[in-house]
Amino acid sequence: MDGLQTETPRPNAAQIAAFLEALDSQPFGGKPKGRFRISRKFLRQVARRRRLPADLVSAIADEMFERGYVMIDMEAYFVVIPQRYFGSYRRVTAAAVETVLPTAAVHADDDPDSDD
Repeated sequence: MDGLQTETPRPNAAQIAAFLEALDSQPFGGKPKGRFRISRKFLRQVARRRRLPADLVSAIADEMFERGYVMIDMEAYFVVIPQRYFGSYRRVTAAAVETVLPTAAVHADDDPDSDD
């Protein structure tokens, strides 16, 4: 050959998301599975890129959401959490908002998150 290296193609957002999804079920960090964080540096290595452009990060996060996960960019690292973890979180009510922000004209029937 004349000095040219054949480079493995870079993975796309769906392939990177599949990798992250597979990590969820792997035992590491003293836990058998579940939420985790991955450094920006390590995600760059997985993506085979010198930098992670914002559009790629957004595409990976969208792919993760479609797979049932939330990926949060924390600047130095990314947190990957299954969406099911959020189901038991407290819902904000109109009364709670009015207690904290008395001037807010919030009514329960205007709340799109209401169970009614």
